[in-house]
Amino acid sequence: MNLLKSLRWRLIAVVVACLPLCLEAAEPAARVEYEFWKSAQASPDKGAPPAAAKSAPTAADKLLAVEREFWVATRETRNVSDLQAFLQSFPNGAFSKLARARLQQLTRDAPAKNIGNPAPAQEDGLSPAVRGLMDEIKVLRGMVEEMQRTRQATAAPALSRRLTGRALVIGNGDYTHFGKLLNPRNDAEAIAAKLRSFGLQVELLLDADRDGMSRALAEQGRAAVTFDVNILYYAGHAVQLDGENYLLPVNTRADNPSTGYIKLAGVPMAAAIENLPSKTRLIFLDACRDNPLARSIVSTRTTLPKGLAPAESISGTLIAFATKDGSTAEDGSGRNSPYTTALLQYLDNTEDIGIVLRKVRQSVMSATRDRQQPWEYGSLVGDQLVLATMFR
Repeated sequence: MNLLKSLRWRLIAVVVACLPLCLEAAEPAARVEYEFWKSAQASPDKGAPPAAAKSAPTAADKLLAVEREFWVATRETRNVSDLQAFLQSFPNGAFSKLARARLQQLTRDAPAKNIGNPAPAQEDGLSPAVRGLMDEIKVLRGMVEEMQRTRQATAAPALSRRLTGRALVIGNGDYTHFGKLLNPRNDAEAIAAKLRSFGLQVELLLDADRDGMSRALAEQGRAAVTFDVNILYYAGHAVQLDGENYLLPVNTRADNPSTGYIKLAGVPMAAAIENLPSKTRLIFLDACRDNPLARSIVSTRTTLPKGLAPAESISGTLIAFATKDGSTAEDGSGRNSPYTTALLQYLDNTEDIGIVLRKVRQSVMSATRDRQQPWEYGSLVGDQLVLATMFR
């Protein structure tokens, strides 16, 4: 008797050991089913380590469990409607191949191509257990969809928060005492319209004298305190003196002006920038077009350098010159200057301002045959700045 028992247990051990090998050639879904049943039959009191604490199952977890339960209820059925209901509920589930094979076995007279897309199950032909599972699946899927909608609604405010921006746009071309510039008015109007289309609040100032420029800059400093981004665009004449840059109002005199007069009559660019609030400041200067005072200053034995001086940028500020320091920019023969033309073309791009300005530089150099090379000085911080979309 003991010998027979020993042989029986050895035979069982051989069968158990060979079972995985036999399943290697089986369908992938069949192996999934085998693993599922093996884990389901495992007993927690056979030396296995205790399971780690798990969080409460979600609706998605319950839906996976219902799929397994659904297959257990239909795997031996001869009811075609039950199998069709399973495939309708889980067309790409872990057991869908087995379900299709079983359905084909029960309907051998139907073409195989119809098995891949079974007809919708008729509820009247469902077994009570399957009908109950179908109702549970509908409820769980509704819970999953609601959970997904809630997550999207929760994430939406962070993703869609709009920044606020205010811009002061100045175009000086109608100078009283020296050569007029044709394009600054057109340039300023076009840039103002572009920035408004992006959702910024814009103040446009055209052909301003010293008092008008001072008041506009003071108002910008007051009004833009609560804005995330502050922008200053200037088109017109500007000069450098003793390493400092000065924006020239339209009423600047040209009758042998002294360096002291320029410092008093012009608007210091550094002071204008410092007056702008906000953590992020963008300055665009299409203002190196020529030096209207060079001849007059030279006659007073004072040397006035060409173009503008290099700019020192503090954290959170980008200063973009229409041309490299020490060089002059062109007013252009069209409606807009070469620099502003390129800005208007590329500001619409949904790219960081750094990439936009690189494309502007390439466009201007091409249009002027390398006579003019835009240049930037900056120390921006934080995420990328996409003017075309960040204010909408």
